[in-house]
Amino acid sequence: ANELFGWLTTLYDVWKFLTPSMLKAACKATACELILSGCTLATDHAYIWPNSCRLDDEIAAVMETGLRFQPVRGSMSLGKSQGGLPPDECVEKEDDIIKDSRRLIETYHDSSKYAMLRIALGPC
Repeated sequence: ANELFGWLTTLYDVWKFLTPSMLKAACKATACELILSGCTLATDHAYIWPNSCRLDDEIAAVMETGLRFQPVRGSMSLGKSQGGLPPDECVEKEDDIIKDSRRLIETYHDSSKYAMLRIALGPC
């Protein structure tokens, strides 16, 4: 467990500087690499949203590539000051998490057979 927490806390200090344009570029490049390898469906379980990054950024980038995508809208509501692992600036209020989760499902989720985009919800 210590190795995992050490790895995560190191990454949180990097991820806290992530911007929407950086997130879009990373997701688009990753989706293209997956397609080149023969992958037709991918998921990403993201759970911290610094600097106005949103799952919408990932969705927009991946949908441009033609890859089927099922992102997981995760969340963190406890920052370091409350005993959590991520920096306080990377966590959200629980009401905001629920509101955004609902918005994402209502906006993007396609439950039809062979859908190109489905939204899942997950914890941290």
